[in-house]
Amino acid sequence: KQWYQRRVRGLSAERLNVLMMEYLFSDFSSCSSAMIDVCIAMVRSNVDVLLNGLTSHLTKNPEVRLDSNSRYLLRNVDLSVCLTNHPATHGKLFAVLENLTEVAREDFQLFVSLSKSGSSQGSSKELEVKPISQTLKQVQIRSIKPVLEAKDLDVLYDQLTADESIGNLYVFFEAVMTWLVMNSGVSISATFLEKIIHVREEYEWSKISSDYLEKFIVDQGVNGLLINEVTLCSDLVDMESTGVRFPVVLLELPCEDFVQEIFRRDNIFKFTLPGVKYSGMEFMLLSSAEKDNEPFTLKWGLYQATKNLISLPRLHFTLRRCAAHDDTWQVIPITWCGAPTCDKTGNLWNWGYVKFHTKKMRDLKGSMMVGKEEVVAWNHYLSVAGRRVQLVCFVED
Repeated sequence: KQWYQRRVRGLSAERLNVLMMEYLFSDFSSCSSAMIDVCIAMVRSNVDVLLNGLTSHLTKNPEVRLDSNSRYLLRNVDLSVCLTNHPATHGKLFAVLENLTEVAREDFQLFVSLSKSGSSQGSSKELEVKPISQTLKQVQIRSIKPVLEAKDLDVLYDQLTADESIGNLYVFFEAVMTWLVMNSGVSISATFLEKIIHVREEYEWSKISSDYLEKFIVDQGVNGLLINEVTLCSDLVDMESTGVRFPVVLLELPCEDFVQEIFRRDNIFKFTLPGVKYSGMEFMLLSSAEKDNEPFTLKWGLYQATKNLISLPRLHFTLRRCAAHDDTWQVIPITWCGAPTCDKTGNLWNWGYVKFHTKKMRDLKGSMMVGKEEVVAWNHYLSVAGRRVQLVCFVED
């Protein structure tokens, strides 16, 4: 089961649907319950993929009836998730169930159970417009410690490919770039670039936006060879002039206000995404400040929709700061920044390798903290008071 979950992470809903139709629904009646369990674990929140397959399975024959595997799937899949995210798919399935040619005692018992759970209710009703907490996803913010501990790029590559939670090429790339910053002078070989291409193809990750690479900040003598090589690699970079190429700005604030709104208080920011398939939908970003034993978190999800919902898109979040010499924006990665910390005055904040001044002070120097345990002795990215900072996301699919 773990192998399958790792293999399908990052797959689009379309690819996942094809895989389920070939693997599970090609001969659904003869599948074992263990195989169905594996597929439920594989799709995770994309339960609409399984329900689409079940609907097709039930309507293959003129006489529509439930078999034991259909009942097993309905009992064990989270139908409420499909009702929330894909009401049309949910409604289509229940329209088939309402017109079964033959209803057995087991079917009646199943429908009573579904009715009590509320998962079958509302399939024909208009979707209620309200925050949907079930769809919240965690913004990937990781400790930099594994990157710092890798003695060379091959070790780092092995660590990253063994980490099942890394779900896109951006996270992988930012780890490598962070390691290069800490190990200035190391060259990137053609072989290592081929290894990055291999891992992207193996897990079918989306390509990196060319706008992201063009704006990626490289200074203080950092080896930019990786960016140069990746930028020219069509196997790794999306070079099309589409909406996916450009970031969506979630918020833009002066540095001191960013600290106040993101680090010091709980907040909700609403945003929309480009593209026809996301029209009529509003998303939200929730920031939760550190309190007591609860760590700082960023989560995002669907806020409301005025039409049938689709699977949540795959988004990658990053910072951008306005350059000091002109009005261009520079990408600053945050994936490996860990938790934000501050000094005793609360005027100097460190978010990993990003330093925030909430007052115009020129004498704040020293090491940078990452979380509460690790120290990085370099000040790579600096945002001073008055300088504008953006939190943006790139749409991966």
